Order: sequence, then C-alpha cells, then structure tokens
Amino acid sequence: MQAYALKTVIEKKGQKVKILNYELVPTMETYRVFPKVKNWRSILHIMQSLPRAKATKKSVDCFYQFRRECLNLTNPYKNYTELVENPPVADIYITGSDQVWNPKINFDKAYYLLFGKSDVIRASYAASIGIGSIPENIKSEFSQRIKNVTYRSVREVEGNKLLKDMGIESTVNVDPTLLLDKEDYDLICKNPSYEKPYVLLYLLIMPKDVDLYVQRIRQLYPNCLIVSIPGSSYVKKIGDVECSDIGPKEFIGLIKHSEAVFTSSFHGTVFSILYEKKFASYLPQHTGGRIRNLLKSFDLTERIVDAPDALKILPEPIDYTFTKAVRVQEKRNADAYLDTILADAHERNKDGNG
Repeated sequence: MQAYALKTVIEKKGQKVKILNYELVPTMETYRVFPKVKNWRSILHIMQSLPRAKATKKSVDCFYQFRRECLNLTNPYKNYTELVENPPVADIYITGSDQVWNPKINFDKAYYLLFGKSDVIRASYAASIGIGSIPENIKSEFSQRIKNVTYRSVREVEGNKLLKDMGIESTVNVDPTLLLDKEDYDLICKNPSYEKPYVLLYLLIMPKDVDLYVQRIRQLYPNCLIVSIPGSSYVKKIGDVECSDIGPKEFIGLIKHSEAVFTSSFHGTVFSILYEKKFASYLPQHTGGRIRNLLKSFDLTERIVDAPDALKILPEPIDYTFTKAVRVQEKRNADAYLDTILADAHERNKDGNG
C-alpha cells in the first residue's frame, strides 16, 4: 500500500510513475503459500498451514492482482546485476517507504539506488532504517550509499538522528499511506458482505492471552461478529470469521465497514485513523515503537492497550479534529519535499533541452 500511495500522490502532481518490479528471491518468498523447508520448525509451520492452504492461495492471488492492476510495474528484475545492465529510464529514482534502509533485513544495493545514469536524481521518501545503530563492519559502506542519494527523507525521528550523527542530513516525513484520504482508498476498496455488524481483529503478533482479549471484545460488542485477519498462515484461529483469503482491496473494505478495530499492526492503526474508526492498538515488544510514535504524533496514545481490561477504551468515541490538523500539516511537508525534487528535475530537463 505504501508504493500505491506514493505513486498516487506523485501522479496527482501530473507526473508519470512506474514502480520497479524488483523480484528478489527473499522478497518473493513472502508470497509463498507454504514456507520453505529449512528445519523442523518450518515443517511444523507447513503442517499448521494446511487447513488454510486454499484461502492463503487466494490471498496470494489477490496480492498479485493488486500489483497488476494498481502499481504500474516495470518489467521484472530478478537481481541487482540485471538492474545495472538494463536500468529503467527515468528522471527521478525514489526509494521507500518502509525498511528499505535496514541493513539487517536487506543490504541490497538496489534500495540505495546504485544503478542507472549519473544524472538521474536520486531520492528517498520516508525510508525506514529500523534499527538503533549501524553495525561497525558496514558503517562506512552504509554511509557512502546514503550519501549517493541527493534528497533524503526518512520515516522515523530515530532514523533522522542516526543519520545526523553520521554527518548526513535528512528530513522526516510520514508514511505515504497517510498522504491519501479515505476517499482515495474508497476508489479501490472491496466491501465485505457480512449481514451482521462486526469488530475487526488484525493481529500480526498476538498477545499471549489473546483469548481473554477476544472475550472482552465480546462483552463490549455482544451483537457483533468478531472477524479476524490472521497474521500468518499457521497461527491459531480466533473470533467467529477468519479472513485469510484477502488482498489489499479487501483489507481496506474490512476496516472501512467495521464497528471497531483491534490491531497490533502499524498499517492496521493507520487505516483505522484514516477511516476515523474506534480502535485500540496492542504494541508488540520488538515492533511496537513505530505504532507508539504514530499515535503520539496524533495525540492518540490513550488507544494503546496492554491488557484485556484496557479494551474498555474500544467503544469510546474519538475526536479526530487534532489528527486531521496534523495530517494536513504532514501532507504540506511531504508536498514541499516532493515538489522540490520535481522542480529540480524540471530545471535539469530545461537546461538539457536549452
């Protein structure tokens, strides 16, 4: 959704946008119905995934359909060498958003835009580093790669500080999904067909006592179904209805039409805010920081829950007035940043044609 959102924002500025179809093997592994057999644990996961195999296959198909219909992809590139030998023709390359600059996830040169002609403008938008410090053995190489990018935008304040400590300037911008309004997402969302009202659970990481959370939601919403989107194909089933066969369009529709949302996902929280839903966010131990920062920026930290009883906040209405004002300013900041890059490209083209 980040790629779709940033593409749409730039297209609204009158630009033609294509998204690099970089089909690295580790990346494409996320679209597998079953995980690869690596050890006994992966075999266990495959066995646990069998009941959801058909639904998971449908979900994978939905994601591929979304890519085809909404992302305007280039021809596929299987590795960095292919990119260097036949780089896409463009005036500007942009990397981001998400953890494209986290060297512990992937230190592939493509994410630092080390390909193409030297006169192409290189920029990032809301790139996430995702770690508190760069390992010493790659610190120098990491710094050189970042300096190759002329316009640098990161998603987190922590990433901005990390780069500043390395002598590299950057700006902080919000996740691109927050740059669009719900009306933009309405154009692509698919509505669910449930006859009864429902509460949506989207828990990428479940609390250990998740059953107690579900029980509390039933008490708060006795006339609602509990619909869940599983975080993986091998987690336990929770709630009344499970949606393991959906893609991005269906995901948006489920949030849009829910009575409330309980989530441990960053983008589950983002879309709950965009659609001005009643919601509560559970913060996973290792990945909850960015959700907390998001809610802090919108003065919504009271929606954080850490125990089943804390879900009493879920039915309480939310005044989104301040959130809307913050989003307006963040969109202005993003517009100013992107407009600077586009103006630079325009000037270079004018000089080149003159």
